Amino acid sequence: MKLGLLKRIPKEQLQKAGGEIPKWIDALLDPLNEFIEKVGSALQNNLTFRDNFLGKTIEIEIFNNTVIEINPRNVGQSNLRVTGVLLLSSGSLLVESFGWQTNSKGNIEVTVIYASGTSAICRLQTLLE
Repeated sequence: MKLGLLKRIPKEQLQKAGGEIPKWIDALLDPLNEFIEKVGSALQNNLTFRDNFLGKTIEIEIFNNTVIEINPRNVGQSNLRVTGVLLLSSGSLLVESFGWQTNSKGNIEVTVIYASGTSAICRLQTLLE
């Protein structure tokens, strides 16, 4: 479905309908118009992964076929658990294999096997719940 133009509801439009406009209408229109703008923006492909999924983006050097332990949470998220880890980039190296697991401390252990090269700055995204 293609979303058409979303318009604000101006107070003047309500005045054209006739009658006295209550004083509280501004308190209603401001948050309503803000909501309309945010929903319209989101529905027009302006959602970002970081703003809409609970998790943490991590950039770290990972050596070939070496387990690295990473704290997957931001401050204040110690009660959350990791449900997934995405490898977003591996520099310019081709990845042959990627895996992760949660250890007894609640951290994740990540392993990357590169098709060529010995290490890369990898960008990971944890998914939490």
